[in-house]
Amino acid sequence: MIYHLVPDGEPFSDIDGGALSRWVANVVLGTECIVACPRYDKTWNFVPGQLLESPMQRRYRRLRGVCSRGARFFDKLIECEAAKPLEPLMNLLLAADVFWIQNRPSVAAHLAKLLNNRGIRIVLHMQNPHLRVAGFRTIAAFIAYVGLRSGQA
Repeated sequence: MIYHLVPDGEPFSDIDGGALSRWVANVVLGTECIVACPRYDKTWNFVPGQLLESPMQRRYRRLRGVCSRGARFFDKLIECEAAKPLEPLMNLLLAADVFWIQNRPSVAAHLAKLLNNRGIRIVLHMQNPHLRVAGFRTIAAFIAYVGLRSGQA
């Protein structure tokens, strides 16, 4: 199964959503993929069960304004147990599932460390150059931080 994670500040809506909402909807509509998002409405006309609302995910946006940004952001959240909003979704994932993360390298880095040993693949899809904001100067720095070797996905 492929799970798409819509970023914390993006409502999944044809009316209120932005470019990421539209991209995910275009890719997922008509498939069996699951969309996890902070909130959604019914404007995309998805089948019941295909959308997973994670309202606690909205806390990330507020926390990012308070905590320092960068590669260590989610490590700090885990230390203070504030990263619990994604646990229900992580518990659904099985070996060979794909967790597709949009524009959140810190989230992808943290989840890769937690999920790679379970056989769950992480895809980081960067529509914009956010690596520097997240504390990574290059893709190689991101890969090194996550602990992947060349050729591993």
